[in-house]
Amino acid sequence: MTENIFIGKGLEKEKIIDIEVNLPLKTLNLHGMVGGSTGTGKSRAIQVIVEKLAEQGIPVLLGDLKGDISGFAFPNNSEKALERAKKMKLSYTPEGFETNYWSVSQRFVPFRLRLSDIDPVLISRILKLNSTQESNLRISYLYAKAKDIALTDLIDLKNLLEFIAKTPGAIEGAHASSINIILRQVKIAIGEGMNEFFGEPAVQIEDLMQGINVINLSDWRRRSDILAILMSFVIYRLFNELPDVGDVSKPKLIVFIDEAHYLFQDANPNLVNLIITILKQIRSKGVGVFFSSQNPEDIPEKILEQLGCKIEFALRAFTKNELADIRGIANAFPPSEEYDLEKEIPMLGNGIAFVSALDETGRPFNPVKTMIAPPRSFMDVASDEQVKSKINQTLLSKYYEKTEWRRTEFVGGPAIRKLPLERRTYWDESTRQNIAHDKKVTRQVNQSWNRLKWVAIFLLFILLVVIIIVLLIK
Repeated sequence: MTENIFIGKGLEKEKIIDIEVNLPLKTLNLHGMVGGSTGTGKSRAIQVIVEKLAEQGIPVLLGDLKGDISGFAFPNNSEKALERAKKMKLSYTPEGFETNYWSVSQRFVPFRLRLSDIDPVLISRILKLNSTQESNLRISYLYAKAKDIALTDLIDLKNLLEFIAKTPGAIEGAHASSINIILRQVKIAIGEGMNEFFGEPAVQIEDLMQGINVINLSDWRRRSDILAILMSFVIYRLFNELPDVGDVSKPKLIVFIDEAHYLFQDANPNLVNLIITILKQIRSKGVGVFFSSQNPEDIPEKILEQLGCKIEFALRAFTKNELADIRGIANAFPPSEEYDLEKEIPMLGNGIAFVSALDETGRPFNPVKTMIAPPRSFMDVASDEQVKSKINQTLLSKYYEKTEWRRTEFVGGPAIRKLPLERRTYWDESTRQNIAHDKKVTRQVNQSWNRLKWVAIFLLFILLVVIIIVLLIK
Protein backbone atom coordinates (compact mmCIF):
# COMPACT_ATOMS: atom_id res chain seq x y z
CA MET A 1 0.00 0.00 0.00
CA THR A 2 1.33 3.41 -1.02
CA GLU A 3 2.16 5.79 1.84
CA ASN A 4 0.83 9.34 1.56
CA ILE A 5 1.16 12.67 3.29
CA PHE A 6 -1.98 14.67 4.03
CA ILE A 7 -1.91 18.34 2.97
CA GLY A 8 -5.55 19.45 2.97
CA LYS A 9 -9.20 18.79 2.21
CA GLY A 10 -11.18 19.07 -1.00
CA LEU A 11 -13.61 21.88 -1.79
CA GLU A 12 -16.88 21.66 -3.66
CA LYS A 13 -18.66 24.91 -4.49
CA GLU A 14 -16.42 26.59 -1.90
CA LYS A 15 -17.56 24.20 0.84
CA ILE A 16 -15.11 21.88 2.58
CA ILE A 17 -15.91 18.24 1.87
CA ASP A 18 -14.70 15.17 3.73
CA ILE A 19 -12.15 14.18 1.09
CA GLU A 20 -8.50 14.15 2.10
CA VAL A 21 -5.97 15.44 -0.42
CA ASN A 22 -2.74 13.46 -0.15
CA LEU A 23 0.61 13.36 -1.93
CA PRO A 24 1.99 9.83 -2.53
CA LEU A 25 5.49 9.53 -1.04
CA LYS A 26 6.59 7.10 -3.74
CA THR A 27 6.39 9.70 -6.53
CA LEU A 28 7.69 12.80 -4.72
CA ASN A 29 11.14 12.13 -6.19
CA LEU A 30 9.55 12.90 -9.58
CA HIS A 31 9.75 16.57 -8.55
CA GLY A 32 7.12 19.27 -8.28
CA MET A 33 6.05 22.89 -8.50
CA VAL A 34 4.34 25.24 -6.05
CA GLY A 35 3.09 28.39 -7.78
CA GLY A 36 1.04 31.47 -6.97
CA SER A 37 1.17 35.21 -6.41
CA THR A 38 2.77 36.67 -3.29
CA GLY A 39 0.66 36.17 -0.17
CA THR A 40 -1.60 33.43 -1.56
CA GLY A 41 -0.20 30.60 0.58
CA LYS A 42 2.84 29.07 -1.14
CA SER A 43 5.13 29.28 1.89
CA ARG A 44 2.50 27.85 4.24
CA ALA A 45 1.82 24.93 1.87
CA ILE A 46 5.54 24.19 1.70
CA GLN A 47 5.66 24.38 5.51
CA VAL A 48 2.87 21.78 5.80
CA ILE A 49 4.59 19.45 3.31
CA VAL A 50 7.92 19.79 5.13
CA GLU A 51 6.29 18.97 8.48
CA LYS A 52 4.62 15.87 7.04
CA LEU A 53 7.90 14.73 5.47
CA ALA A 54 9.69 15.22 8.79
CA GLU A 55 7.09 13.03 10.50
CA GLN A 56 7.96 10.28 8.00
CA GLY A 57 11.67 10.64 8.76
CA ILE A 58 12.40 12.14 5.33
CA PRO A 59 15.05 14.89 5.42
CA VAL A 60 14.27 18.22 3.79
CA LEU A 61 16.49 21.05 2.55
CA LEU A 62 15.18 24.51 1.78
CA GLY A 63 16.44 28.06 1.54
CA ASP A 64 14.93 31.04 3.35
CA LEU A 65 15.48 34.45 1.76
CA LYS A 66 12.94 36.44 3.80
CA GLY A 67 13.18 34.65 7.15
CA ASP A 68 9.50 33.69 7.05
CA ILE A 69 10.06 29.93 7.09
CA SER A 70 12.44 29.93 10.03
CA GLY A 71 9.84 28.73 12.54
CA PHE A 72 9.95 24.94 12.06
CA ALA A 73 11.59 24.37 15.46
CA PHE A 74 8.84 26.23 17.33
CA PRO A 75 5.16 25.36 17.92
CA ASN A 76 2.45 27.42 16.23
CA ASN A 77 0.10 28.76 18.89
CA SER A 78 -1.75 31.25 16.69
CA GLU A 79 -5.52 31.55 16.93
CA LYS A 80 -5.69 31.81 13.15
CA ALA A 81 -4.24 28.31 12.71
CA LEU A 82 -6.54 26.87 15.37
CA GLU A 83 -9.61 28.44 13.73
CA ARG A 84 -8.62 27.02 10.35
CA ALA A 85 -8.17 23.55 11.84
CA LYS A 86 -11.64 23.73 13.44
CA LYS A 87 -13.14 24.89 10.16
CA MET A 88 -11.58 21.88 8.42
CA LYS A 89 -12.57 19.53 11.30
CA LEU A 90 -8.95 18.59 11.94
CA SER A 91 -7.34 17.69 15.25
CA TYR A 92 -4.62 20.25 15.87
CA THR A 93 -1.63 20.13 18.20
CA PRO A 94 1.08 22.82 17.86
CA GLU A 95 4.51 21.23 17.44
CA GLY A 96 8.13 22.11 16.78
CA PHE A 97 10.38 19.95 14.61
CA GLU A 98 14.08 19.09 14.70
CA THR A 99 15.70 21.72 12.50
CA ASN A 100 19.26 22.57 11.50
CA TYR A 101 19.72 26.28 10.85
CA TRP A 102 22.47 27.26 8.41
CA SER A 103 23.64 30.63 7.08
CA VAL A 104 26.36 31.85 4.74
CA SER A 105 27.42 34.33 7.41
CA GLN A 106 28.38 33.56 11.00
CA ARG A 107 24.79 34.00 12.30
CA PHE A 108 24.02 30.28 12.50
CA VAL A 109 25.88 27.13 11.38
CA PRO A 110 28.10 28.38 8.51
CA PHE A 111 27.14 26.95 5.12
CA ARG A 112 30.08 26.90 2.71
CA LEU A 113 30.80 25.12 -0.55
CA ARG A 114 34.07 24.38 -2.30
CA LEU A 115 34.25 26.24 -5.61
CA SER A 116 35.70 23.25 -7.45
CA ASP A 117 32.67 21.16 -6.41
CA ILE A 118 30.43 23.33 -8.60
CA ASP A 119 30.10 23.02 -12.37
CA PRO A 120 31.41 26.07 -14.30
CA VAL A 121 27.95 26.42 -15.89
CA LEU A 122 26.50 27.24 -12.46
CA ILE A 123 29.40 29.48 -11.46
CA SER A 124 28.81 31.34 -14.73
CA ARG A 125 25.26 32.07 -13.59
CA ILE A 126 26.38 33.81 -10.40
CA LEU A 127 29.02 35.73 -12.39
CA LYS A 128 26.51 36.62 -15.16
CA LEU A 129 28.67 35.23 -17.97
CA ASN A 130 27.58 34.49 -21.53
CA SER A 131 28.24 31.19 -23.33
CA THR A 132 31.62 32.26 -24.74
CA GLN A 133 32.86 33.46 -21.35
CA GLU A 134 31.52 30.29 -19.72
CA SER A 135 33.55 28.21 -22.18
CA ASN A 136 36.70 30.10 -21.17
CA LEU A 137 35.88 29.53 -17.51
CA ARG A 138 35.63 25.79 -18.25
CA ILE A 139 39.04 25.88 -19.87
CA SER A 140 40.46 27.62 -16.79
CA TYR A 141 38.96 24.90 -14.57
CA LEU A 142 40.59 22.22 -16.70
CA TYR A 143 43.94 24.00 -16.48
CA ALA A 144 43.61 24.13 -12.68
CA LYS A 145 42.91 20.41 -12.67
CA ALA A 146 45.90 19.63 -14.89
CA LYS A 147 48.19 21.62 -12.59
CA ASP A 148 46.56 20.35 -9.37
CA ILE A 149 45.59 23.89 -8.40
CA ALA A 150 42.86 23.88 -5.75
CA LEU A 151 39.97 26.25 -6.46
CA THR A 152 38.52 26.56 -2.98
CA ASP A 153 36.94 30.00 -3.22
CA LEU A 154 36.61 33.03 -5.48
CA ILE A 155 39.98 34.41 -4.40
CA ASP A 156 41.64 31.23 -5.67
CA LEU A 157 39.79 31.71 -8.96
CA LYS A 158 40.81 35.39 -9.13
CA ASN A 159 44.47 34.50 -8.63
CA LEU A 160 44.30 31.85 -11.35
CA LEU A 161 42.62 34.20 -13.84
CA GLU A 162 45.13 36.98 -13.11
CA PHE A 163 47.95 34.56 -13.90
CA ILE A 164 46.26 33.47 -17.15
CA ALA A 165 45.61 37.10 -18.15
CA LYS A 166 49.27 38.03 -17.58
CA THR A 167 50.65 34.94 -19.32
CA PRO A 168 49.69 34.91 -23.02
CA GLY A 169 49.49 31.37 -24.34
CA ALA A 170 49.32 29.84 -20.85
CA ILE A 171 46.16 27.96 -21.83
CA GLU A 172 45.38 26.75 -25.32
CA GLY A 173 41.99 28.02 -26.45
CA ALA A 174 41.63 30.77 -23.84
CA HIS A 175 40.84 34.25 -25.17
CA ALA A 176 42.34 37.22 -23.38
CA SER A 177 39.22 39.39 -23.73
CA SER A 178 36.96 36.71 -22.21
CA ILE A 179 39.42 35.97 -19.40
CA ASN A 180 39.56 39.66 -18.49
CA ILE A 181 35.75 39.90 -18.42
CA ILE A 182 35.52 36.83 -16.18
CA LEU A 183 38.20 38.29 -13.92
CA ARG A 184 36.29 41.56 -13.64
CA GLN A 185 33.08 39.70 -12.74
CA VAL A 186 34.91 37.63 -10.12
CA LYS A 187 36.27 40.80 -8.52
CA ILE A 188 32.77 42.31 -8.48
CA ALA A 189 31.40 39.14 -6.85
CA ILE A 190 34.13 39.26 -4.19
CA GLY A 191 33.36 42.94 -3.59
CA GLU A 192 29.69 42.09 -3.09
CA GLY A 193 30.63 39.55 -0.42
CA MET A 194 29.90 36.39 -2.42
CA ASN A 195 33.12 34.79 -1.28
CA GLU A 196 31.19 34.01 1.93
CA PHE A 197 29.55 31.14 0.01
CA PHE A 198 32.85 29.36 -0.53
CA GLY A 199 35.67 28.03 1.61
CA GLU A 200 36.68 25.37 4.09
CA PRO A 201 35.31 23.44 5.83
CA ALA A 202 32.75 22.83 3.09
CA VAL A 203 29.42 21.34 4.11
CA GLN A 204 29.27 17.55 3.90
CA ILE A 205 26.26 16.01 2.21
CA GLU A 206 25.61 13.55 5.05
CA ASP A 207 24.93 16.53 7.35
CA LEU A 208 22.04 17.55 5.08
CA MET A 209 20.48 14.09 5.17
CA GLN A 210 18.84 14.37 8.58
CA GLY A 211 15.88 16.40 9.82
CA ILE A 212 14.84 19.75 8.39
CA ASN A 213 17.67 21.94 7.08
CA VAL A 214 17.01 25.65 6.53
CA ILE A 215 19.64 27.80 4.81
CA ASN A 216 18.96 31.36 5.95
CA LEU A 217 19.88 33.94 3.30
CA SER A 218 18.04 36.94 4.72
CA ASP A 219 21.37 38.82 4.67
CA TRP A 220 21.16 38.56 0.85
CA ARG A 221 17.69 39.94 0.21
CA ARG A 222 19.26 42.57 -2.05
CA ARG A 223 20.01 39.80 -4.57
CA SER A 224 16.68 38.08 -5.28
CA ASP A 225 18.35 35.51 -7.53
CA ILE A 226 20.93 34.32 -5.01
CA LEU A 227 18.71 31.78 -3.23
CA ALA A 228 17.83 29.80 -6.36
CA ILE A 229 21.44 29.93 -7.58
CA LEU A 230 22.85 28.68 -4.26
CA MET A 231 20.28 25.86 -4.13
CA SER A 232 21.28 24.86 -7.67
CA PHE A 233 24.86 24.51 -6.38
CA VAL A 234 23.57 22.15 -3.69
CA ILE A 235 21.49 19.93 -5.98
CA TYR A 236 24.52 19.67 -8.28
CA ARG A 237 26.55 18.26 -5.40
CA LEU A 238 23.73 15.88 -4.49
CA PHE A 239 23.59 14.79 -8.13
CA ASN A 240 27.32 14.02 -8.11
CA GLU A 241 27.82 12.54 -4.68
CA LEU A 242 24.74 10.49 -3.78
CA PRO A 243 24.55 6.85 -4.94
CA ASP A 244 21.75 5.50 -7.12
CA VAL A 245 19.08 3.74 -5.05
CA GLY A 246 16.64 2.75 -7.78
CA ASP A 247 12.90 2.56 -7.16
CA VAL A 248 12.15 3.48 -3.54
CA SER A 249 8.92 3.57 -1.52
CA LYS A 250 9.69 7.06 -0.23
CA PRO A 251 12.30 9.70 -1.09
CA LYS A 252 15.69 9.98 0.59
CA LEU A 253 15.62 13.80 0.48
CA ILE A 254 13.34 16.58 -0.77
CA VAL A 255 14.80 19.96 -1.80
CA PHE A 256 12.70 23.12 -2.15
CA ILE A 257 13.97 25.95 -4.37
CA ASP A 258 12.07 29.19 -3.74
CA GLU A 259 11.97 32.07 -6.25
CA ALA A 260 13.06 29.49 -8.82
CA HIS A 261 12.33 31.72 -11.82
CA TYR A 262 15.37 33.85 -10.95
CA LEU A 263 17.66 30.89 -11.64
CA PHE A 264 16.61 30.88 -15.30
CA GLN A 265 16.36 34.63 -15.85
CA ASP A 266 18.66 35.51 -18.78
CA ALA A 267 20.26 32.06 -18.41
CA ASN A 268 22.11 30.54 -21.36
CA PRO A 269 20.95 27.18 -22.81
CA ASN A 270 23.81 25.29 -21.14
CA LEU A 271 22.37 26.06 -17.69
CA VAL A 272 18.88 24.89 -18.64
CA ASN A 273 20.29 21.69 -20.14
CA LEU A 274 22.36 21.01 -17.02
CA ILE A 275 19.34 21.43 -14.71
CA ILE A 276 17.29 19.12 -16.96
CA THR A 277 20.05 16.50 -16.74
CA ILE A 278 20.16 16.82 -12.96
CA LEU A 279 16.37 16.50 -12.63
CA LYS A 280 16.27 13.43 -14.85
CA GLN A 281 19.04 11.61 -13.03
CA ILE A 282 18.73 12.75 -9.41
CA ARG A 283 15.35 11.01 -9.05
CA SER A 284 17.18 7.65 -9.22
CA LYS A 285 19.12 8.80 -6.14
CA GLY A 286 15.85 9.21 -4.25
CA VAL A 287 15.96 13.02 -4.35
CA GLY A 288 12.94 15.13 -5.26
CA VAL A 289 13.24 18.81 -6.21
CA PHE A 290 10.30 21.18 -5.77
CA PHE A 291 10.42 24.60 -7.41
CA SER A 292 8.41 27.50 -6.01
CA SER A 293 7.67 30.58 -8.08
CA GLN A 294 5.27 33.51 -8.25
CA ASN A 295 4.72 32.66 -11.90
CA PRO A 296 5.64 29.15 -13.11
CA GLU A 297 5.45 30.39 -16.71
CA ASP A 298 8.75 32.20 -16.05
CA ILE A 299 10.42 28.78 -15.74
CA PRO A 300 11.50 27.15 -19.04
CA GLU A 301 8.96 24.71 -20.45
CA LYS A 302 11.56 21.92 -20.65
CA ILE A 303 12.06 22.25 -16.88
CA LEU A 304 8.32 22.27 -16.15
CA GLU A 305 7.98 19.05 -18.16
CA GLN A 306 10.12 17.29 -15.52
CA LEU A 307 7.82 18.23 -12.62
CA GLY A 308 5.18 15.65 -11.66
CA CYS A 309 3.40 17.24 -8.68
CA LYS A 310 1.66 20.59 -9.21
CA ILE A 311 0.24 22.87 -6.52
CA GLU A 312 -1.13 26.12 -7.91
CA PHE A 313 -2.43 28.99 -5.77
CA ALA A 314 -4.11 32.12 -7.10
CA LEU A 315 -2.42 34.11 -9.84
CA ARG A 316 -3.64 37.67 -10.16
CA ALA A 317 -3.88 38.78 -13.80
CA PHE A 318 -4.21 42.37 -15.03
CA THR A 319 -2.61 42.30 -18.49
CA LYS A 320 -2.91 40.21 -21.65
CA ASN A 321 0.45 38.59 -20.95
CA GLU A 322 -0.60 37.63 -17.43
CA LEU A 323 -3.84 36.13 -18.75
CA ALA A 324 -1.82 34.15 -21.28
CA ASP A 325 0.41 32.90 -18.45
CA ILE A 326 -2.64 31.62 -16.57
CA ARG A 327 -3.81 29.82 -19.70
CA GLY A 328 -0.42 28.12 -19.96
CA ILE A 329 -0.48 27.08 -16.29
CA ALA A 330 -4.02 25.71 -16.61
CA ASN A 331 -2.98 23.67 -19.64
CA ALA A 332 -0.09 22.16 -17.65
CA PHE A 333 -2.62 20.34 -15.43
CA PRO A 334 -4.36 17.14 -16.54
CA PRO A 335 -7.67 17.88 -18.32
CA SER A 336 -10.54 18.41 -15.89
CA GLU A 337 -14.27 18.04 -16.54
CA GLU A 338 -15.06 19.53 -13.15
CA TYR A 339 -13.05 22.76 -13.23
CA ASP A 340 -12.38 25.52 -15.74
CA LEU A 341 -8.88 26.12 -14.40
CA GLU A 342 -8.22 29.13 -16.61
CA LYS A 343 -11.17 30.95 -15.02
CA GLU A 344 -10.80 29.59 -11.49
CA ILE A 345 -7.06 30.08 -10.85
CA PRO A 346 -7.30 33.92 -10.70
CA MET A 347 -10.31 33.64 -8.35
CA LEU A 348 -8.82 31.30 -5.73
CA GLY A 349 -8.87 32.52 -2.14
CA ASN A 350 -5.74 32.62 0.00
CA GLY A 351 -4.73 29.20 1.30
CA ILE A 352 -6.64 27.40 -1.48
CA ALA A 353 -4.88 25.68 -4.38
CA PHE A 354 -5.41 23.25 -7.21
CA VAL A 355 -3.41 20.11 -6.48
CA SER A 356 -2.39 17.34 -8.87
CA ALA A 357 0.11 14.60 -8.02
CA LEU A 358 1.31 11.39 -9.69
CA ASP A 359 0.05 7.99 -8.63
CA GLU A 360 2.47 5.12 -8.00
CA THR A 361 2.44 4.23 -11.72
CA GLY A 362 3.39 7.78 -12.69
CA ARG A 363 -0.04 8.79 -14.01
CA PRO A 364 -1.33 12.24 -12.96
CA PHE A 365 -4.37 12.57 -10.73
CA ASN A 366 -7.05 15.00 -11.84
CA PRO A 367 -6.66 18.41 -10.17
CA VAL A 368 -8.54 18.92 -6.91
CA LYS A 369 -9.45 22.29 -5.43
CA THR A 370 -7.91 22.05 -1.97
CA MET A 371 -7.95 24.00 1.27
CA ILE A 372 -4.44 23.58 2.65
CA ALA A 373 -4.19 22.49 6.30
CA PRO A 374 -2.59 24.91 8.79
CA PRO A 375 1.06 24.33 9.74
CA ARG A 376 1.70 23.13 13.28
CA SER A 377 5.01 25.00 13.53
CA PHE A 378 5.50 28.76 13.90
CA MET A 379 4.31 30.71 10.82
CA ASP A 380 6.26 33.94 11.27
CA VAL A 381 9.86 35.16 11.41
CA ALA A 382 11.76 33.65 14.34
CA SER A 383 14.30 35.96 15.99
CA ASP A 384 18.02 35.19 15.82
CA GLU A 385 17.98 34.53 19.57
CA GLN A 386 15.22 31.93 19.15
CA VAL A 387 17.01 30.25 16.25
CA LYS A 388 20.35 30.17 18.08
CA SER A 389 18.68 28.41 21.01
CA LYS A 390 17.87 25.52 18.65
CA ILE A 391 21.19 25.30 16.81
CA ASN A 392 22.84 21.90 16.66
CA GLN A 393 26.02 22.51 18.68
CA THR A 394 27.81 19.54 17.12
CA LEU A 395 27.35 21.00 13.64
CA LEU A 396 28.28 24.46 14.89
CA SER A 397 31.61 23.28 16.30
CA LYS A 398 32.29 21.30 13.12
CA TYR A 399 31.81 24.20 10.70
CA TYR A 400 32.14 27.43 12.68
CA GLU A 401 35.85 28.15 12.38
CA LYS A 402 36.81 28.89 8.79
CA THR A 403 39.90 26.89 7.88
CA GLU A 404 42.86 28.77 6.46
CA TRP A 405 44.59 27.10 3.54
CA ARG A 406 47.78 27.88 1.67
CA ARG A 407 46.87 29.48 -1.61
CA THR A 408 48.66 28.67 -4.84
CA GLU A 409 51.58 31.00 -5.55
CA PHE A 410 51.77 32.20 -9.16
CA VAL A 411 55.43 33.15 -9.41
CA GLY A 412 56.94 32.17 -12.72
CA GLY A 413 54.01 29.79 -13.17
CA PRO A 414 51.68 28.20 -10.67
CA ALA A 415 53.21 26.36 -7.75
CA ILE A 416 51.92 22.81 -7.80
CA ARG A 417 49.69 21.90 -4.88
CA LYS A 418 48.47 18.31 -4.96
CA LEU A 419 44.86 17.65 -4.03
CA PRO A 420 43.73 14.62 -2.03
CA LEU A 421 41.88 12.11 -4.18
CA GLU A 422 38.53 12.83 -2.51
CA ARG A 423 38.84 16.51 -3.48
CA ARG A 424 38.95 15.72 -7.21
CA THR A 425 35.42 16.31 -8.29
CA TYR A 426 32.96 15.49 -11.04
CA TRP A 427 33.54 18.63 -13.05
CA ASP A 428 37.00 17.37 -13.98
CA GLU A 429 35.64 14.75 -16.38
CA SER A 430 32.59 16.73 -17.48
CA THR A 431 34.75 19.77 -18.24
CA ARG A 432 37.23 17.63 -20.15
CA GLN A 433 34.37 16.18 -22.21
CA ASN A 434 32.89 19.62 -22.88
CA ILE A 435 36.19 21.02 -24.07
CA ALA A 436 36.92 17.92 -26.14
CA HIS A 437 33.49 18.36 -27.73
CA ASP A 438 34.19 22.06 -28.43
CA LYS A 439 37.51 21.20 -30.07
CA LYS A 440 35.88 18.44 -32.13
CA VAL A 441 33.20 20.84 -33.35
CA THR A 442 35.86 23.44 -34.18
CA ARG A 443 37.85 20.88 -36.18
CA GLN A 444 34.71 19.81 -38.03
CA VAL A 445 33.86 23.42 -38.86
CA ASN A 446 37.41 24.08 -40.06
CA GLN A 447 37.40 20.93 -42.19
CA SER A 448 34.03 21.84 -43.70
CA TRP A 449 35.28 25.35 -44.45
CA ASN A 450 38.42 24.01 -46.12
CA ARG A 451 36.36 21.67 -48.30
CA LEU A 452 34.04 24.50 -49.29
CA LYS A 453 37.04 26.68 -50.10
CA TRP A 454 38.53 24.10 -52.48
CA VAL A 455 35.14 23.45 -54.10
CA ALA A 456 34.77 27.19 -54.71
CA ILE A 457 38.27 27.40 -56.25
CA PHE A 458 37.50 24.41 -58.48
CA LEU A 459 34.21 25.95 -59.66
CA LEU A 460 35.92 29.27 -60.40
CA PHE A 461 38.55 27.40 -62.42
CA ILE A 462 35.84 25.61 -64.45
CA LEU A 463 34.05 28.92 -65.03
CA LEU A 464 37.28 30.52 -66.21
CA VAL A 465 37.94 27.64 -68.64
CA VAL A 466 34.40 27.92 -70.03
CA ILE A 467 34.82 31.67 -70.55
CA ILE A 468 38.13 31.14 -72.38
CA ILE A 469 36.60 28.46 -74.62
CA VAL A 470 33.64 30.72 -75.46
CA LEU A 471 35.99 33.57 -76.34
CA LEU A 472 38.12 31.30 -78.56
CA ILE A 473 35.04 30.02 -80.42
CA LYS A 474 33.93 33.58 -81.13
